Amino acid sequence: MLLVQILVVLALSVAVARYLEWSSEVNQAEFTRATTPSASDPNQLEFPVPLRAVKGQAACYRKAQWASR
Repeated sequence: MLLVQILVVLALSVAVARYLEWSSEVNQAEFTRATTPSASDPNQLEFPVPLRAVKGQAACYRKAQWASR
């Protein structure tokens, strides 16, 4: 009975070790894919930061136009 318990624990240990190794490889591949830009995508920016106009300046500019009229 003790031999069966040892074999079960050993089998579970091997299964957990293989799962951790597999998941680490998958996560590494996903991270590498996400951080390297694709050469086939010409629209990819070097820095993927969204650019937006500052809303405060546009409102001030309109107010200045109304004040000068």
